[in-house]
Amino acid sequence: MFRLVIKQTTLRLRELFNKKRGNWLNKKEYDVNQGKIDNNPASKILMFFPVGIVVSCLLIVLVVIGVPTSMDLVKAVLDRVIPAKEAQLKNSAEELLFEDVKADSKFFDSLAYLKKNGVINGYQDNTFRPFQELTRAELLKTIVSAKKQYPLALNYNNCFKDVKNQWFAPAVCLAKEKDWISGYSDGSFHPNEILTKAEALKMILKAFDIKKTPDTPPVDMYEDVEKNSWYYQYVEIALYRKLINENPNLEFYQPESPATRGYVAQIIYRVLQS
Repeated sequence: MFRLVIKQTTLRLRELFNKKRGNWLNKKEYDVNQGKIDNNPASKILMFFPVGIVVSCLLIVLVVIGVPTSMDLVKAVLDRVIPAKEAQLKNSAEELLFEDVKADSKFFDSLAYLKKNGVINGYQDNTFRPFQELTRAELLKTIVSAKKQYPLALNYNNCFKDVKNQWFAPAVCLAKEKDWISGYSDGSFHPNEILTKAEALKMILKAFDIKKTPDTPPVDMYEDVEKNSWYYQYVEIALYRKLINENPNLEFYQPESPATRGYVAQIIYRVLQS
C-alpha cells in the first residue's frame, strides 16, 4: 500500500514538474489566480521541491519502521517540544511554591493547596521549612487563616498576660473567645512555646469542632498512645478521619515529640478536604 502511495506521489510530482518545465521553456505561464501572464514561472517550480522531499521522506519512514512506531516517534517528539498540560501545571506550581518543597515532597500537595487558598505564605526567602518546629502562636495564626476568619487587632488583644499587641494577638484572642484554647492557670498562654504533636492535634480538632461520636468505630492504635492518656481520644478520632497515619506501617506516633510545620500543614489540609 505504501509503495503504491509513493509511486503515485512520484508520478504526480513528475507530471507537475514536466508541465512547469514546458512553461519554463516558453518563458511564460498564465496565472489563473492572478488573471495575468507570469513571465517568470521558473521561480514557482522551486516551491515544489521542499514539499516533495518532505512528503517522500515521511512516506519512506512509514514504510521502513511502520505506522505504530512512527506514531510513537511523533508523539515523543511532540512531548519534548510541547510538554503535556499536567507536566506544565506541575512545573509551574513547583516554580511558584517554595524553594525547599519540590514536587516529589510528601508535603507538596498540601502546601500547594494551602498557599493557593491563602492559608500559608512561607518566609521572605521563599522557603517554608516544613521540618521546623512550630509554636503555639504560629499554629493558631494558621488555623484562623484556614477558617477564613480575620480578627482585627483593635478588637482582639490583651487576652492573656503574655499576649498584648503582638502580631499573633488577634488570632490567639479570637481562639480564646471561641474556646479553642484556655491558657495556663497563671493567666498566660506561652505563645512562643513549641507544641507537641498531641497538643497541635488537640488544638486543630477543637478549632474545627471535630469530635468523637458514639458510632465512631475502634481503630488500631499506636503502641505509644495509652488508653488512659489525655490525648488518646484526639489521636483516635484523627486516625478514624484519616487526618494522621501517614505511614500505616509505623507502630509509634510519638505524641510528645515536637510538632513541625509540615506535619501541621498536612493535618489542616486533610481537615479542609474532608
